[in-house]
Amino acid sequence: MMLVWSRYPVMKRALIVCLVAAACLLLAFRPERQETWQTRTLAQMEWSEPRSAAGSSFEKRPPAFALGVDGSLLMVDSALNSLRVYDQKGVSHSIALDVGAMPEEIEIAQDGSIFGVTRGRQSVARYTLEGTHEIVYSQSSGDLYFIEAIGVFGSGTLYVQEVSFTGEGYSRRLTRVSLAAGTANTLTAVDKSRSGVTRHLGNAPVSDEVDDFVVSQNGSLIVLSGSVDAYSRTVTVVSPSQRAVKFTIREPEHLRAARLLGTDMRGNVYVGLSVGNDESIVQKYAPKGQKLDEIRLRGFTGAGEIRGRVDASGNVYVMRVQDSGFYIDQYSSVSETKWVPRFPLARLGAKGD
Repeated sequence: MMLVWSRYPVMKRALIVCLVAAACLLLAFRPERQETWQTRTLAQMEWSEPRSAAGSSFEKRPPAFALGVDGSLLMVDSALNSLRVYDQKGVSHSIALDVGAMPEEIEIAQDGSIFGVTRGRQSVARYTLEGTHEIVYSQSSGDLYFIEAIGVFGSGTLYVQEVSFTGEGYSRRLTRVSLAAGTANTLTAVDKSRSGVTRHLGNAPVSDEVDDFVVSQNGSLIVLSGSVDAYSRTVTVVSPSQRAVKFTIREPEHLRAARLLGTDMRGNVYVGLSVGNDESIVQKYAPKGQKLDEIRLRGFTGAGEIRGRVDASGNVYVMRVQDSGFYIDQYSSVSETKWVPRFPLARLGAKGD
C-alpha cells in the first residue's frame, strides 16, 4: 500500500526533523579512528635469589628475549643455562645450551635461525634448537673490544654494532656481514680521539654516530643517534636503495635513555624512551617521521633502558622488572571509531576571550 504523505503529516515532520538532526550531527562531528592499548603478561621468570642480593652480575640482569616468526617468544634463562621458548598460549619449554654458550643478546632470523652475542661480547654465534652453537663472526681489535648489538635480515645477513678502545680514543662501527659469501662491509663508523677530534667513515648515508639500530622486514636500516640536546634523539631510516629519511624525537622531559624496539609490517618505527620523570613510554612513528601514537608503560622497566620488541602486526612486547622477578608484557592495539567535534569548543570560544 503506497504511503501518502499528505495523510500522515506527523510522520513527514518527524522524518524531516531526523534528517536535519543527522545533517547537523555530521556538520558538527566527524568520525575519527582511535587506538587503545590492551595489556597482558605473556611470560615471567623469578630471580634465582632475592633481588636485593642480585647486584649487577650477568646472571641477575634482566635477560634478553626475541620474537620468532611463528609468534613464539624466546628468552635467555641464565639460571638454567638454557633458552626458554614460549608459544602463543604462554606454554614454555627449555633448550639446554652447551656449557659457557649463554648469549647476552639474541636475534631470530626470518628462517628461524637463532643468533646471539656470546658471553663477554667478543663474538656472534648461531644457535640450534638442539642446544649447540657455532661462532659465525669475531673481529676483536684494540685494547678493549665488545659487540654492542646485532641484527639479522633474511637468513644470511648479519649486522653487528661494535666498539674498540685504544689509548688514543675509540672506534665505533656498524658492519654488515654476508654469512654465505663470508664478507664483511663497514656501513658507517666513527673514530673519536681523546682530544675530541671525530672522523666519520663508511658509505651509508648515516652521518651520525650509531647508538642503536634495527633492521626492518624489507631490509631498511633504522639508526638511532644521540644529540648534544639532552631532550632529543635523531632517527635515520635508510631504505635498501640507500635513500635516507631523518627525523628528530623531542621530549619536554630529559631523555635518560632511548632504544629502538623494531618496526611493524608497514615500516612504522617504535622507540622506547625513559624520560626525566621516571616514566617509560613507547612512541610509534611513520617511516617518514610523523608521530602516530604513544604507549605509557606500566611498572618498572629496568635501570634506564627499555628492553622491548615489536612483531609484524604492531604488538609491542616489553620487559618489566619487579623484586620477585621479571615479566614480559604484550601491548596490543585495539582500534575503535569515535565521533569528535569538528570545531573544538576552545576554538569557538576564542573570539569571546
